[in-house]
Amino acid sequence: MIARHEAKEFVETEIANYPKPESDRYIILDEETIEKEWGWVFFYTSEKWHQTQELKYAVAGNAPLIVERSTGNIVVTGTAEPVENYIKEYECSQSKNA
Repeated sequence: MIARHEAKEFVETEIANYPKPESDRYIILDEETIEKEWGWVFFYTSEKWHQTQELKYAVAGNAPLIVERSTGNIVVTGTAEPVENYIKEYECSQSKNA
């Protein structure tokens, strides 16, 4: 089992490897994190977008990341649907694997 701070570190490492906007970096939106029995859903965006809300700093494709509490595995969700749909999909897939 991992703790939330460890899960966040895993996500920070993961997004550090993503192509970054010029002169910017990705940050985790702690206030948006969803905690579930099985883990967490972390959201991230560019730091400049978060600070300014200027469209020129917005990033596309920054799908929320699920981190499993039991394994630390990261599961990328999507951006086409509300995050609740991806959470339900994840939960259904886990119940089928149990």
